[in-house]
Amino acid sequence: MTRAAQHQIARTRRHAGPSAVAAPSNIGDSLTRLIANTPPSSLAEAALAFALDSCGSSYGSIFYIDEIAPLDGAHDYAEFWLQRETGSGPLPANKRKTPAPVINRVPSGIHNRACILASGPVALQRSMRVELIFAKRRAGTIVVANASRDYSNDDYARLEAIAAAISPILWALAAERAHGRSAFALRHAQAKLDTLLDGSVDGIIGTLANGTIETVNPSASRMFGYTREELLGRKLKSLLPNLTRRDQEEYRFRCIETGQSNVFYVGRKEIGRRKDESTFPVEMSVGVASEDGHEVFLGVLRDITDRKNAEAAIERHGEELARSNRELDDFAYIASHDLKAPLRGIHNYANFLLEDYADKIDADGVNKLQTMGRLAKRMEDIINDLLTFSRVGRTEQSIEDVDLNAVLGDVLDSLKVFMEEANATVIVATPLPTLLCDRVRIRAVFHNLITNGIKYNENAAKRIEIAWHAAAENGPNETVFSVADNGIGIPEKHREKVFGIFKRLHTGDKYGGGTGAGLAIVKKIVDQQHGRIWLDSEAGRGTTFHFALPGAQSSGGPS
Repeated sequence: MTRAAQHQIARTRRHAGPSAVAAPSNIGDSLTRLIANTPPSSLAEAALAFALDSCGSSYGSIFYIDEIAPLDGAHDYAEFWLQRETGSGPLPANKRKTPAPVINRVPSGIHNRACILASGPVALQRSMRVELIFAKRRAGTIVVANASRDYSNDDYARLEAIAAAISPILWALAAERAHGRSAFALRHAQAKLDTLLDGSVDGIIGTLANGTIETVNPSASRMFGYTREELLGRKLKSLLPNLTRRDQEEYRFRCIETGQSNVFYVGRKEIGRRKDESTFPVEMSVGVASEDGHEVFLGVLRDITDRKNAEAAIERHGEELARSNRELDDFAYIASHDLKAPLRGIHNYANFLLEDYADKIDADGVNKLQTMGRLAKRMEDIINDLLTFSRVGRTEQSIEDVDLNAVLGDVLDSLKVFMEEANATVIVATPLPTLLCDRVRIRAVFHNLITNGIKYNENAAKRIEIAWHAAAENGPNETVFSVADNGIGIPEKHREKVFGIFKRLHTGDKYGGGTGAGLAIVKKIVDQQHGRIWLDSEAGRGTTFHFALPGAQSSGGPS
């Protein structure tokens, strides 16, 4: 028996007081020797055998707490049965009727009547049961049965004495097992905590309420340039000079009033000071816990020097990029202005020559002047489209809930004359939704796709159909639009080419001319909105452009 168990037994005997039963003189010495000479692991079985001998019984059982449960838990129990060779015992397997009442457990006290114990079943001629009680707590029961004579009060006194003698010992052993398991669990948890602390890449420091460091891991030692021994006992203020107790006091009051979490700093930025007096930025999370009535503050610290340097670099690059974009915008504006001015002069002078000297210039000269004017105008259009294309990715977006019905209405209103001249009709299958996007850019998408569907169309009655639908279930969170025409179609080998800047599939002024920048601008806008665009087409039967924008619709149309 361990010293801890012996100490617990002595303490529990003192608490037993008047409930302890003195052993009759005829078994007292034998019982003492039994307890002294029996290993703790066999005490219950030995005590039961001693009880059968002392009370002249051939059958018995002992049921006792083997390990005390933690708070709000259930005890672990052990049970031992013992039967000597007698005529009584388990019932024959083929016995159909019982000679006595069936009971679930032996009644307390003396029971000199025949019965059947349901667990077994076991035939009992006579029985006694005594509770194992320690410090007013039930520790189990001991039962003896099937004596050759009726049990007497002396027999019961012997059984009580045995129960009183072994109860504190069994309780102490159960408590010792529980303590051993708790100690093992505590050592295991401590080992896991030590592994976590030692393996953490972040610095971890534990302090008392007065700021004295009592716990530190290797990462914290490396971070501040001290050894572990140098840090223990130091004040946290020497490592984090800007941290004050005011934050801790405010937190404690807030916790009492609101019952908030015990973590009161998350991602707080501080300045750390190393042993060599150099400083560095620190991000920290701090929590508070109580240990033996004392507050313990545990901080997790991370050196964010690299992150701060990266953020500063990103900020510098962002500023340089913004400056570069401004310079590029200025250059594009100046270049376009300087280029367009002489082009307009060439175009105007070609027209002047045609108007003033047409009768003096032969047909070939007139044709050349017309070509000069047309090329100058085309060059001006290319410059304008190039300027528009370059600005799509650089100008700031204005993301908001946009009613696409209103946007489409504005587009159709601006194309009214063009549509009437081309005999074109735009059909909207269902009302368009309201979507989170950039109003100006989404207007340009619809304007370009509708214009293309009308321009590249040889039918007398030109038709544009606009539809939309939400993304399929379990698919990406997006809304898909389609703009279909009954135009000339696009050969399969040119379907990717059409999205290139200044890529035209036709030469000269065929199908109204143009620079070939429209679909490139559309694709750039859709890409900038984190969407995607593709097309289906059949030569001679029309083209359907599909574009998908992220996010579910807010209202309108099908769900």
